[in-house]
Amino acid sequence: IRRGKEYSFILTFPTPILWYEKQLVLRVGRDNFLKDIPIPEFNLSDIDKQLQTWDQFYKVNRKEFPIYKNAEEVKEAIIQEVENWQKKGEFETINAWHERVTDNSRQQYIHKISSELSAKHESQIEKIKNEQLKLSEDYEKYRQSMFNMYYQKKIFYRLNAFDRTDFELMPYDAENETFLIHSFLYGDVLLPVPLKEAPSFKQNWEAIRQNIKPEYVPNGQEVALNKLIFKNFPKEYVFDNKTIANYAITDVNYNFAPVEIAEINFADIKVDGFSAIPNIEASTVVGVNNNVGLASSTIIPMVNKISASDKSDIDISIPKNKELKNTTTFAVIIANEKYNGVSTVPYAENDGIVLSKYLIKTTGLPEDHVKVYNNATFGNMAAALKHINNLSMAYGDELNLILYYAGHGVPNEQTKQCMLLPVDGDATIPETCYNVDKIYDTLGKLNANSIVVIMDACFSGSVRGDGMLFASRSVKIKSNNAEPKGKMVVISASQGDETAFPFEKEQHGMFTYFLLKFLQEKNGNVTLGDLSEYLMDQVKRQSVVSNGKLQTPMVQISPEIEADWRSWKLVQ
Repeated sequence: IRRGKEYSFILTFPTPILWYEKQLVLRVGRDNFLKDIPIPEFNLSDIDKQLQTWDQFYKVNRKEFPIYKNAEEVKEAIIQEVENWQKKGEFETINAWHERVTDNSRQQYIHKISSELSAKHESQIEKIKNEQLKLSEDYEKYRQSMFNMYYQKKIFYRLNAFDRTDFELMPYDAENETFLIHSFLYGDVLLPVPLKEAPSFKQNWEAIRQNIKPEYVPNGQEVALNKLIFKNFPKEYVFDNKTIANYAITDVNYNFAPVEIAEINFADIKVDGFSAIPNIEASTVVGVNNNVGLASSTIIPMVNKISASDKSDIDISIPKNKELKNTTTFAVIIANEKYNGVSTVPYAENDGIVLSKYLIKTTGLPEDHVKVYNNATFGNMAAALKHINNLSMAYGDELNLILYYAGHGVPNEQTKQCMLLPVDGDATIPETCYNVDKIYDTLGKLNANSIVVIMDACFSGSVRGDGMLFASRSVKIKSNNAEPKGKMVVISASQGDETAFPFEKEQHGMFTYFLLKFLQEKNGNVTLGDLSEYLMDQVKRQSVVSNGKLQTPMVQISPEIEADWRSWKLVQ
């Protein structure tokens, strides 16, 4: 029965009612009815209409009121009290009145009554303030309860619409101990499952799929899928934004030599009393070509590179110095190599790991002053920036910060601004990336003593090496350089539409290799002026030799430190 925009249903038999996306479905047996009836639209603006304003809430719930509206009313009350006091009483003699009311006693009474009424007024004002504070807390709880009801309703609809049949288990990656679970509606899931538990997980997949437990959380005006729980009793496996997993296709190519079968006299072999004499040559050669391949999915699997070369000298011969005492220098290292949907950044993880060793062993930073985020998701990078903010709150203008990033940099195609790409980000959706201008603005407002940003990334849309990040883009984009703020020096691997290359022989990014090389040669005691000159010379020369193309490191300095940045030590 339709009444305006509302629908009523009279059901005379048990019928499940399902919400799927924006349509209501009554399911009876295998048939679906009423497919096009929309979910009642509601959003936060509807809550705002129902929500009392603070003034309305306060007016309804307040219990305390001022005795006097203002100081003028207090003054009038004092005057009234004095006038009543100084009148001659009906049963008071003139002599008694003269003795009671004198200039001196009158001033004393004025002082007394002023103090009493003022104290009474201030006491009431204090009660009102305390009541307002309590009611403001109650109002916040009231508002939160209204929003909670809104989100619970949204979550209820999403849970009823959740389609477990959409999840498909893909082959297990034993090297990374990870299952790929494909989902068209909810996105692919990389679920870490220990090797010894994987066979049971696969065997019980149908039961696991039927009991997948989704969790939704508020996200703006909507709710977002925050967690998936896969239960293989008694074990639970959780997939959320903290899950870090890798997945690779195993491609086995059995290139054995052909199998040679020696000459056999088949006449001597009896089968059920008969001679088995097949039509063969005296010697037979059988070619064996076994190719085992696992099919790929919508997630682009990693390709595990195995290098036959030995480790680089800078990875092995790391100078060691004494740990610095009372240093206020902290380092945050983000090294993104293995991306979910785009090509890897060769050796980025090794860049971050080895740099952390040089900062600790060679420059003397305490180990707990160096934070490393390998293959950082959007959430991981948010945690890194939060850590930096906490350091600023703790150390104030004594803080010296080193921020290092190795990974994909991408240009915003609309604004040409530079962005950092988390491993779970999408370069075509700027909201899933980190705008470098905004990062510099945030860092510049920290009031730190010094900030050194080191970027082994390019922002032209190319990958580390040859090729473009996206197959659909064939032309490099020249992005606009973000401007340093506050007391900030930025040393970047390349400039303009240049590419930041890997140094294959040394298994590092070329820029980072020479950064580490200089730290090794100078035993960690380097100034930013010397370091920048060394990087610009060495990277440019080696890039031309190795790649036939220029890669030119760039230094940017905020105006505030233009005169003295060159003498800064990397670690202070």
